[in-house]
Amino acid sequence: MNAQAAPCTNISFTTTQVGDTVSFTPLLPANYVLTNISWNFGDGVGSNQTNPSHIYIATAPYNVCMTVIYSTPTGIDSCWHWESLFVVTSAGLCNASFSYQTGNGTIVNFTNTSTGTGTMSNSMWDFGDGSTSVYNVQNPSHTYASGGWYNVTLQTYYFNINTGIYNSCISNDSIYIQSGQGGPCAADFNYSVSNCTAHFSNYSSGPGILTSCLWDFGDGDTSSSWSPQHTYNATGIYNTCVSVNYLDTTSGTTSTCTYCDSVQWVQCVSVPCFAEYTYNTSGNTLYCNNTSVGNGTITSSHWNFGDGTTSMLTNPNHTYSSAGAYNVCLTVVYTTLVGSDTCTYCNSIQVGGSTPCPNNNFSHTQNGSNTINFYSSVGTNPYSCFWTFGDGTTSTFSFPSHTYSQPGTYIVCLTQVFFTPFGLDTCYHCATIQVAGSTGTCTSSFLPPPSSTGTVNFTNSSSGNGNLVASFGTLEMARPLH
Repeated sequence: MNAQAAPCTNISFTTTQVGDTVSFTPLLPANYVLTNISWNFGDGVGSNQTNPSHIYIATAPYNVCMTVIYSTPTGIDSCWHWESLFVVTSAGLCNASFSYQTGNGTIVNFTNTSTGTGTMSNSMWDFGDGSTSVYNVQNPSHTYASGGWYNVTLQTYYFNINTGIYNSCISNDSIYIQSGQGGPCAADFNYSVSNCTAHFSNYSSGPGILTSCLWDFGDGDTSSSWSPQHTYNATGIYNTCVSVNYLDTTSGTTSTCTYCDSVQWVQCVSVPCFAEYTYNTSGNTLYCNNTSVGNGTITSSHWNFGDGTTSMLTNPNHTYSSAGAYNVCLTVVYTTLVGSDTCTYCNSIQVGGSTPCPNNNFSHTQNGSNTINFYSSVGTNPYSCFWTFGDGTTSTFSFPSHTYSQPGTYIVCLTQVFFTPFGLDTCYHCATIQVAGSTGTCTSSFLPPPSSTGTVNFTNSSSGNGNLVASFGTLEMARPLH
């Protein structure tokens, strides 16, 4: 028997739901004899029954794991299979959301746009500057001490009068507060992204004449152009800011203001193959659009829909048997005259209804070399965070930094657990990231002076970071004679 159970490739389970009760049935090959089984229902409760039934309290996605020990014609083995199961209970649905508008100075007016089953019984706001709202204020106004980025969180509670059950959900958003100085001034911009390059359109305005404009692209580079374009060196999300200064020639006063936004999603194809897809959902049906790029011709597309089914179509449609959150992976193969490249992209998708964790995701930026900074979308509100970085290492921090041993493509997963009035909710999200290595600069050149004798002395004028270790040509010399 294996010392450590491995993921199952030919074992799964089915579910049926009646009311708040979900029944589980394992699916094993005919020549496998089950000797032991254990279940983890994703809410802190388990079972050792072969065909268990479990009552869920809250509407939520649950990571259900089945571990089996079985006999085969070749011996005894063990493995596991998990699925993300979205359960709609009698507590009903809960979907937290909010909008906001800036008022005078650093005053922000928030509007609770949450929806759910029953009556909203409470709203709790965390404004990201150490301040929170008083009990059950639906649409608060808050004054920040200064401009800058703030991570705002709203938690709403709904009470279902028919069942007497409370349900809660969380929404999180990063907002930027402008701090104008000296007069009316408004900084603003939009952007579009193509591969690694972002194109910015500046819509800032102010009284008088523009005296300066400065962009900070979030990767250490800046620009003084009005509407610049910028090419990023690595895939990621970048907090970009524009600051403008105006001089009112009538009054002699100056206005300074800044606006920032997160530029999403910069995709840099720094490898021969980069897998990616977009999707839409309707009910329990997923519509996939393969947007992968690579060198050569795409010769294979393999989809894993996270429910035990697969497809080899380029742009497949798939209908799930039940609503829920699924980890969908696409593996593509690109072929050239000299070989082939394989790459994989995974993302967590939701079909058939809303989730009590609609913003359970993360962003990341690369901080030089192979170090990646990760940002959980819900900040410090989870009861616990668990990251797997795709290289065998993990972390329990909300905003971890991780250094990879080498560049490449990694599947990163974040599991977060939240407190609710009736227990714990578990949310799960995976995404594929590209770690671009830092290779420095390198420029190759040489000077072949004219010669009347037929013999040429070549001078290597190449430059780059570090020391020259080889010159590859007819002769491996820094200054060859030919």
